[in-house]
Amino acid sequence: MVKVKKGTGKKRIKRANAAIERIEDDALAAEAEVRALGRKAEQAKDSELYFTDKQPTGKEELRTKLYKDEKGKLRGQKVRRSEAALIPNDNIKAIPDEKQFKASKPLKDGIPNADQKIVKKSIAKETWTQKRKRKPSQSRNRYDVWSVPEEDADVGNWWKLPVKKKNLPLDDEGASGRQTRDQVAPAGASINPSFHDHQDLLGEAVSQVVRREHERDWVREKLYVGETEHDEATTSEHVTETKPDEAEDGPAPSKTAPEKKTRTERNREMRRKHSEQESELRKAKRKLRGDIERIEEIEKEIDESARPDADKVKKMRREVVRRRIAGRKVPDREIIVPLTEELGKDLRRTKVKGNLVRDKFVSLQRRGFAIPVRKRTGQFK
Repeated sequence: MVKVKKGTGKKRIKRANAAIERIEDDALAAEAEVRALGRKAEQAKDSELYFTDKQPTGKEELRTKLYKDEKGKLRGQKVRRSEAALIPNDNIKAIPDEKQFKASKPLKDGIPNADQKIVKKSIAKETWTQKRKRKPSQSRNRYDVWSVPEEDADVGNWWKLPVKKKNLPLDDEGASGRQTRDQVAPAGASINPSFHDHQDLLGEAVSQVVRREHERDWVREKLYVGETEHDEATTSEHVTETKPDEAEDGPAPSKTAPEKKTRTERNREMRRKHSEQESELRKAKRKLRGDIERIEEIEKEIDESARPDADKVKKMRREVVRRRIAGRKVPDREIIVPLTEELGKDLRRTKVKGNLVRDKFVSLQRRGFAIPVRKRTGQFK
């Protein structure tokens, strides 16, 4: 390559050199591609030339990649519940059975267990029918204690009553060994309380009313609340309005008339009052200076003294509450008790055929715990 000092020639030579260098570079690049790929880049596929970098660059991307990898592993290791129940777990230990299985009972007279109940029922039915067919002389020594006529629907026709199905005892030994149940009062039975219980209930109701009145007065006094319309209505009956008596000639002269003083005495009193006011002002200023110096201590004292007052105000404004139901405050319910004149007659007195023993027997009979015998016509010897 020849170098020329002139401008135009220099430019031409420079362009020619650049074109030659470009051709040489392309040839070298083609040789490198053939060495790497075995063929030219124009003939190769894009997948052979380029690839996407899937590696995460930031912390968030790396965290999501790790999370997805862990999730994929868990999906591959997922086991069904039915299969997991069969897999033995080392953490769960078997609990030894304390109660051993009972051996099957031997057959009685070659009869299986399922048929034994049927045989027992048939035998019990036969014995029961035989006892029903007995004559009065052959029956047991029982007699009717309550002397109830047969026309009575409750006791005379006891077999028609709805009785619970139970295995009724055939002998007296089974009935005597059975424990008696607690008697349940039938629906509709109104038994008045005793005299002392009724008096206690009346006293409790009166004390509740008096306590509420005292609480209302105490709260009104503490909160400086005036009298309401309800209070005025209640107190109007007991309090009588007092009006000043005016005489015919005019108002009566007051008994305490002002004393007559001279001018010197009045001036002396004025000077004494003025001096007392000045001394009080001086004391107040002196106290104010001292209070300013210890203002933090005064603030603490005010806060401590205001706490109990605030609690008292809250308690006074709040209703008297004894319990909570489902998060709601429920006050005490009022005691409703009838007066002595309003009490009705006792059910036991109005019931002609009523008797405590008979009522007990009827309740046992309806529940299937008592087996009465029909009223016999014969006489005892």
